Amino acid sequence: MFGRKDQDLEKGPQVAKTTLDTSSDGAVPGETFVYGDSLYAKLQRLAGKINIEQRGIERVPPEEQTDTSYFNIGSMWLAANMVVSSFAIGVLGKSLFALGFVDAILVNLFFNLLGIMTVGFFSCFGPPFGLRQMVLSRFWFGYWGTKFIACLNVLACIGWSAANAIVGAQLLHAVNTDVPGFAGVLIIAFCTFLITFAGYKVVHMYEYWSWVPTFIVFMIVFGMFAHSGDFVNIPMGVGKSELGSCLSFGSTVYGFATGWTSYAADYTVYQPRDRSRRKIFFSAWAGLIVPLIFTQFLGIAVMTATSLNDGDNKYQAGYTASGNGGLLAAVLDPLGGFGKFCLVILALSIVANNCPNIYSVSLTLQVLSRYTQRVPRFIWVFLGSCASVAIAIPGYSHFETILENFMNIIAYWLAIYSGISLTDHFVFKRGFGGYRVEIYDKPNKLPPGIAAAVAFCFGIAGMVTGMSQSCRADWADDEEFDDPSALPAQQVITNKDGTKTVVSYRFNDEGKKVKVTRRIKTTVVREHVNPQVAERRSWAKFGLEKGHAPGPSFDTTSVGENIVFRPSINWKAQAAEAEKNGGEKGSMKDQLKDKKVKCRICSGEHFTARCPFKDTMAPVDEPTAGGAGEDDEAAAGGVGTGSGSYVPPHLRKGAAGGGERMGGKFEKDDLATLRVTNVSELAEEGELRDLFERFGRVTRVFLARDRETQRAKGFAFISFADRSDAARACEKMDGFGYRHLILRVEFAKRTT
Repeated sequence: MFGRKDQDLEKGPQVAKTTLDTSSDGAVPGETFVYGDSLYAKLQRLAGKINIEQRGIERVPPEEQTDTSYFNIGSMWLAANMVVSSFAIGVLGKSLFALGFVDAILVNLFFNLLGIMTVGFFSCFGPPFGLRQMVLSRFWFGYWGTKFIACLNVLACIGWSAANAIVGAQLLHAVNTDVPGFAGVLIIAFCTFLITFAGYKVVHMYEYWSWVPTFIVFMIVFGMFAHSGDFVNIPMGVGKSELGSCLSFGSTVYGFATGWTSYAADYTVYQPRDRSRRKIFFSAWAGLIVPLIFTQFLGIAVMTATSLNDGDNKYQAGYTASGNGGLLAAVLDPLGGFGKFCLVILALSIVANNCPNIYSVSLTLQVLSRYTQRVPRFIWVFLGSCASVAIAIPGYSHFETILENFMNIIAYWLAIYSGISLTDHFVFKRGFGGYRVEIYDKPNKLPPGIAAAVAFCFGIAGMVTGMSQSCRADWADDEEFDDPSALPAQQVITNKDGTKTVVSYRFNDEGKKVKVTRRIKTTVVREHVNPQVAERRSWAKFGLEKGHAPGPSFDTTSVGENIVFRPSINWKAQAAEAEKNGGEKGSMKDQLKDKKVKCRICSGEHFTARCPFKDTMAPVDEPTAGGAGEDDEAAAGGVGTGSGSYVPPHLRKGAAGGGERMGGKFEKDDLATLRVTNVSELAEEGELRDLFERFGRVTRVFLARDRETQRAKGFAFISFADRSDAARACEKMDGFGYRHLILRVEFAKRTT
């Protein structure tokens, strides 16, 4: 023991302890940090030499409460929420809960206003009491009950840090695909550690300015997206599913907004004790509501663009490939290199969001026991950063599910925590005057916390009965509700060797589900191209391709070679037989070894193209062309009269006639009747009447049909009241395209 011991912690230093105190007090006065020869004292002296904050959860004396800036309170939350993590909350409105634009905006607004109220209120406790938020919880939950609350807060702080680091890693991956997810997580965690390691003053100094570049980048995103015109006003849903989606999304928004409640007072303990509580409340309130509304509204709006072209657009492609980072990259893509620079700024903004989490987790861990309190705060900062990295790296590929579930849990327990704390403050303690601050570290004088524990259990019971269940009871339910017409989602697995395994499903010709597994290896080939060609590849597409990513599209452009592997059981025997026969087909020389060339004109042993009589003789066994004056119908070029492979409908199935006359009771010597051939089998008389009535009054339409199938045989007769109308129709409709065929129209032959 060293020095003297005073009764009041604020008036002088207590006796230094070289070993851990085993009394029920368990508190370490801030004035004795550097006394003694223990490892704790040595570490604290080292921290003091390099201006690292030494104080942990000990009460701050009035002479150290020198932070007189209200803007420090507001800027703390302004920077912590003006980040891409807040943008990601807005994105979840469509991607996870399938909400429209207006309903997502309204849910976001009201639940944000509700969630930040407790953060602003508990910020008012820091100046008059000089205690951290978890230490204040001892007055509501008791000394031992607060340990359980502290455990929940540790999980919240580390979980928040992990979720935020994943968002930053997605952005870095969108900028450079060579940066893997774990590397991005490590970068974010290391930058956060450097700032929080120094303590309260450095954290406030960083948050004071860090929101400025991030706000500028978000304004650029807003301007680029507004200029693109890709916003889609997704209509609002109705019914029970819409109600459930609104409540689920609202719970997620509330969890993000109220997530700062459990360490709100940590960042106002150095404010003077005579501070106006009203000004402190509105400083924190304004610092929270502005960035939350701005970034989350922007996320909701940008995510609507993924609905363009039924999801076939650059926004959806970017979101599928790199999550929120890919979505922002699609918006900033026209800016080229500057757009990538903006993405890096947004990625580093995660540091401002993680600083409160890592700083507060170091203080919360000291609340667990007097042994953890004897570990310096900056050591807990390092361990908390390592824990967040250990969670973020495995959860990188499942961000949406992790974020939704984590957000809901945060909203549940913090709602219970706030309800119990506010009830105790207003009903039982009747305001700030009902606290005896000097007993904050005396378990026997603090409330037992039994009532709070019982209330918390009832809150958990309500939470369990009210939460959404996404799992089924057993495998039988899974079979019963399985949709046979639905295909499982495509899975992309990144292998250790850098390749990707893509597992997709499709229906084969028999209607059965087929699993297709592809292993993709990406090889980067650098080539020198004309600068103008390279520039054109980055141009924005227009017309039918508007909204697609610049450059070649994978569904219309082949950028690689697809090798189809068909395994065979007896492939070795087949290969040996093929080798024995000299190849599958043999060489062309062997095939033509005993062949002789024969001319088709003179039957000589030479090629037909080199025949000396090709201009004077016709080919052998081919009838000579008729005279120019002969009236041969076959030479008239009628439809179906040639020797080509195409057979018109009216000549199929061995039909001999071409439908030159109407025949039967319709046979008339009508000079105003047209014969229409090459008519589609699906044609109808009403359609033909509509086609030809444009030229004059049609008196009769006859469409020849097959007796068995009742389909058109391929020809029809159209009779007009006036021959001049028929002549005009013949001129216009001959060669007209009707039902994928070209009509042939001529005057019907007169009866003989």
